[in-house]
Amino acid sequence: MKSILQNNGAQNIAVFGPGLNPAGTNEVATAQGLPTVVSSGKPIFYSLSQALSGQGVISVSTFAHNFRPSYSENWDLNIEHSFTSSVIWQLSYVATKGTHLQGLEDINAGALNSANVAVPYSLIGNCPAQYSGAAPGSPGNDLQCSRPYFKTFPNFGVIDEATSNLGSNYNSLQTSLRTQSWHSLTSFLGYTWSHSLDYETGLLPYVPQNPLNEAAEYGNADYDVRNTLTGYLDYTVPAFRGPKRLTKGWEVNSGFSFHGGTPYTVTASSNVSGNGENADRAVQVLKNPSAGINRGIIGGVVQWFTPGAFVDPALGAYSPTRRGQNYNPGYSAVDVAAIKTTEITERVSAQFQANMFNIFNRTNLAPLGFPTTGETGQIFSTIGPYLGNPTIGPGEPFNAEFALKIIF
Repeated sequence: MKSILQNNGAQNIAVFGPGLNPAGTNEVATAQGLPTVVSSGKPIFYSLSQALSGQGVISVSTFAHNFRPSYSENWDLNIEHSFTSSVIWQLSYVATKGTHLQGLEDINAGALNSANVAVPYSLIGNCPAQYSGAAPGSPGNDLQCSRPYFKTFPNFGVIDEATSNLGSNYNSLQTSLRTQSWHSLTSFLGYTWSHSLDYETGLLPYVPQNPLNEAAEYGNADYDVRNTLTGYLDYTVPAFRGPKRLTKGWEVNSGFSFHGGTPYTVTASSNVSGNGENADRAVQVLKNPSAGINRGIIGGVVQWFTPGAFVDPALGAYSPTRRGQNYNPGYSAVDVAAIKTTEITERVSAQFQANMFNIFNRTNLAPLGFPTTGETGQIFSTIGPYLGNPTIGPGEPFNAEFALKIIF
């Protein structure tokens, strides 16, 4: 139901939801433009009645009759050992399985290569011009006429059906070491080695490149991160000799995060399969797309993969390359804060804090996004601008902030 409430679409439909379905007393249709020269007083779109009768093509949304709510199952197995009352180590196996996850399937997709088959202009025949899009002197294509429901509903184009037949799985080995007030130190160190697979990822579904082979979409989840190391340290500095206001109230803490990148998928430059879904993936022709690449910053950009590593599939064919087989840049940052709390009176204190982000000045690159064949395979930004937080804050080049607050 989320996709209806959010009123979003997919690659093959502008808006998924029953609001555009041809039903009820106030029917709505998206009409194609008329193949005519624009001139004063002449319509440039088909009328609603023409659209509903087949002169324009209507996209339809529906739900499978056996649609089921999704659910997830979780498993974990833990081993814990206390070295002392303040130092605890834990090893865990953690897994999740998603069932009846929502998918989106076009049950009225055009035949493979149908959009690439030229259909001459004709007002009669198996595929008349009002469906092929042909005009005098300009051929159309066989896409609309090849749809399974064309003979019954000639003006129905995409019929996206929300299904609940997909699944996902996540498996991980996790270990952690915790200290609590151990020689004035409180800390946590955690490492996760994991793998996540699914058929599609996201709050809203997207269509497979081949509507008849949804199993080919199974691959690394969009958020699959294989290695993650995170932790924090908080050390209360013991008081030392000297004036109390200078020697008491010092604290140092640090937070750090290191993790691998998320997968990326290169898409085809167009709907080369010709089925009207606009969901074609590129073909990976190099085993390692980044082999021999210098990933240094040159001229403000980073070459992440070889531009020729991905090509369009052959015309009228699907890509054999699965989604999410290559990975974006990872992330590394160590942040440190120094805190000094000074008692002014019995009830009033002043706290000064210096926060230093990315103290080793590590360059954290933005992900590639959604590259297509013919693009350069380059990254033009760091993670900050990509997330809407340029130049300052976690992950950006070394920067610092200072704060003073009065506590009473």
